[in-house]
Amino acid sequence: MRGSPIQNFIFVLALLLVMAAGIVVTTREVPTTTPHPIEKPPQATDQTEVTVRMIFSHPPEKVNVQRADSDQKSEDIQPIHHQVDLLLTLPVEKITEFFIDVQWPELTGSAGQAEAHYFTQIIIRQDGREDDVIIFADTDSTLSDVFKIDTRTHQK
Repeated sequence: MRGSPIQNFIFVLALLLVMAAGIVVTTREVPTTTPHPIEKPPQATDQTEVTVRMIFSHPPEKVNVQRADSDQKSEDIQPIHHQVDLLLTLPVEKITEFFIDVQWPELTGSAGQAEAHYFTQIIIRQDGREDDVIIFADTDSTLSDVFKIDTRTHQK
C-alpha cells in the first residue's frame, strides 16, 4: 500500500519547506559593519595645562586671579616687573571663567591721574592652538573684571 496521495503531498511539501528554510539560513549574507572608532568623551579627570602671561602697563601693587567656579581663596600674585607668568591646570572641553583684580599705585606728578592710562594684556597659550589675547584698559588704577579660557577642541 502506498498511502493516501494527500498525505504524501503534505509530507513532500513540509520536506520542501524545511529544505528551503535551511538553504535560506545557510546562504543568507550577514551584514558586515566596519567598526568606527569611538571618540572617548572627556572624563572629569582629564586636564590640560594652559600658560597665562599677564603684561601690565605699570608694575601693579597687587594682582589677584581666581577661578569663578572655585570656592578656594585665591593667592595674591606679587609681580616683580611688568609681567607675570602662570601655569594653570584646567579641565578639557570646558570654558573656565576667572576673576582678575589688579591694583596699581596712583600716578602723581607729571604723570598725574588725568593722564594715566592703565592696561593689562593677557596672553593665553595652549598646545596646538593660536594664542588668545585679552586686553583690559582704563584710566582707573583699579581693575576688576572677568576673562575666560576655552579648552574645547572644537570651538563654536
